[in-house]
Amino acid sequence: MSPLLAVESVPAARAAMGSGAQQTFRYIGSCAGVALTIAIATSSGSGLAHGADIAMVVSAVLALVAAASVVALREQ
Repeated sequence: MSPLLAVESVPAARAAMGSGAQQTFRYIGSCAGVALTIAIATSSGSGLAHGADIAMVVSAVLALVAAASVVALREQ
């Protein structure tokens, strides 16, 4: 979600709240993504290189699911 969309999606009197919510979810998502990637990469018993490959595949799948969700929600 872009900052502009977050601000425009709430009443004008609550624009700061929309911006704050967008920033909060952005940082939470970034932290959770890094933590998940590290957890997946280091949990593989086959070595770090194999774990990193798995982590990248999981990240790509999650990105595709998120993109499909955005497209589906924007059409409503």
